[in-house]
Amino acid sequence: APAAPGGPFAAEPPEVKLAMGLVDLLAKKGMGPNALAGTGIDLSALSAQEPRGSRGQRLSKAAAYGGKLAGALPPTARSVEQLTMGLEIYECEQELARRAAVEMQQAYRLRQALYDVKRLRLQNEKVLAERDHPTRNTDRQRQHMREHVQRQRNRHDEMMRSIAARAAAGEDPLDADVRAFVDAQTESCDRQAALVDELIAKVNGYLQGDSGLLPSGGVVLFGSRATRLSLPSSDVDLVLQGELTPELQRAGGARTVILELVNLLAKEHPDIKFIDATIPRCTFVDPKSGLTADITAGPSLLHLPGTAPLHHTGEVASAYVRQLQEEWHPLRPLVLIVKALLRRAHYHEPFFGGLSSHGTVMMVGTLLKVMAKAEGSEEAVASRPLSVLLCEFLFVFGFEFDYAKHGVSLRRGEFFDRIEVGDFIAPLLVEDPIAEPPEDGKVVNVTHVVTSTQLLQGIFRAGYSMLTARKHTSLSVMASLE
Repeated sequence: APAAPGGPFAAEPPEVKLAMGLVDLLAKKGMGPNALAGTGIDLSALSAQEPRGSRGQRLSKAAAYGGKLAGALPPTARSVEQLTMGLEIYECEQELARRAAVEMQQAYRLRQALYDVKRLRLQNEKVLAERDHPTRNTDRQRQHMREHVQRQRNRHDEMMRSIAARAAAGEDPLDADVRAFVDAQTESCDRQAALVDELIAKVNGYLQGDSGLLPSGGVVLFGSRATRLSLPSSDVDLVLQGELTPELQRAGGARTVILELVNLLAKEHPDIKFIDATIPRCTFVDPKSGLTADITAGPSLLHLPGTAPLHHTGEVASAYVRQLQEEWHPLRPLVLIVKALLRRAHYHEPFFGGLSSHGTVMMVGTLLKVMAKAEGSEEAVASRPLSVLLCEFLFVFGFEFDYAKHGVSLRRGEFFDRIEVGDFIAPLLVEDPIAEPPEDGKVVNVTHVVTSTQLLQGIFRAGYSMLTARKHTSLSVMASLE
């Protein structure tokens, strides 16, 4: 039969033509026989080299796979030209997709860069605005704070003159409240003094005598109870002094004495606790007075033969504070009130980062000396009403004093610059006047355990605000723990 117009395979169905075109296309692109793996079309027979047969014979074998090929190709591809064009279109689409992804990434980077530029521009504008703002710039902020504190100082001085005038006439309620509070605290401490003496006599009964643990020694009172600066809730601090016998030294020294004392006191005080530390001590609550007693081994029990004698710093500090009270009569009432305010805020325990009683005495005493230097006379300061002195202390350490730049020195009677001693670590720096200064030029800080001067400053500010209000809060209410 004559061949159909258009070639020997012109009469073949479209599937056969597509199969033949696919073989040629794969051969042109150099693709292997497994190019269509997974489609169900096996072209290995078509691509194999045969010793005989023409190209038309090999293409004719593809007609057997026409049905499968028709299902694997798009329904619109019905010619070799369309198939080739479809592959090229697919490649173009992949290239466009890749370029679109790149453009999208570049667009994201561009948006991020624009965002960074905007953010930096806003930061720059903020810096420029703060430079010109009176309360944002560091130097201007300090100047603004100095002006603010000076305005407060002017109002404070005017208020203190008014309080002093009313107190001189006996008409100031704040001064009367301060004196009533101090009298109440003094009366309570005097009542407890007899109970403390009974407690000391009972402990010494176990120590002294021929059959006592330490015949040549006994306990001595020190701390706030010894200086009459105690509150009703203050502990009874006792130090055990005496000479150890050779038998006690061989048995363990001070630790053995404290342990034996604990065993004897446990009959009446079952809650007694022995604290085994470098300096052994014991603590218990006296059931009769309700006071907490703390007995510490003294330096005479810890002294080693052949070494320099030791001195208990608590006893030395108590003697120094008693002498200080004789020189400054307002010291005791001011310390009692400040300690009551700290106790109300639960910031009076050095073990928990609070201000100790000794540190409070140093701060009050230093302020009195600073005021005396400013006035030119100690009598002028001592004759001021207690209410004025109390408000002055709360104002100075609540508003004026810069804890980060200055320290407190009772020895020199001034607020010194920390640069002089090179100590900028401790939040509160209060020099110990009875300790020898170190060789490095620094000072011994009695308030090194204080953790937060912001909290301390807040306590003093709150107390000042409540006491100087139009209708002040009673001290008995401020100091109450209820």
